[in-house]
Amino acid sequence: DAGFGQDPCRLPDRYRRRWKHQWIILTGGLCVVSYCEKDTEDAGKRFGQSLHPGDVVCLHGEPGAGKSVFVRGMARGLGISDYITSPTFTLVHEYYDGALPLFHFDAYRLAGGESAIEAGLDEYFYQDGVCAVEWPENIASIIPPNAYHVTIQRDLSKGEGYRTILITNAGLEGKNEDFGG
Repeated sequence: DAGFGQDPCRLPDRYRRRWKHQWIILTGGLCVVSYCEKDTEDAGKRFGQSLHPGDVVCLHGEPGAGKSVFVRGMARGLGISDYITSPTFTLVHEYYDGALPLFHFDAYRLAGGESAIEAGLDEYFYQDGVCAVEWPENIASIIPPNAYHVTIQRDLSKGEGYRTILITNAGLEGKNEDFGG
């Protein structure tokens, strides 16, 4: 039987569908395994399709984990066709061409919530769009308590592209149906 024991992202589509996003529903969270960048983007797209105005998504993971790739998928799920990049040097990128606006933050260079407030970033949380915040731990004091938290972890022992993506939120139980759970 072709495909077993191989990296599913290198297989033809007819075999790859075996691995297509099996979401595991946990108490208070969802988990999916990604085998390559496309899987990470597809997971973000699926999650993005379930988001609503005012949702805040905090992205956790080491540099290169796939946070911006996941946000690119969220943007596709929101119907945004613009090219999505990490806002490392600009703090925030704004995208308006989808069903909802997307505000993509990079808080890596901020020294705390006060720095974010001085930059006006906290105001985005109260607009009718979706906020995606990379490095939210740097501005944790201003993150709304109902924010989603997406943790992306690499496991190089399982392959260069292997990641686990864990999505948590106190109110996530209502999202289970959106993810086939």
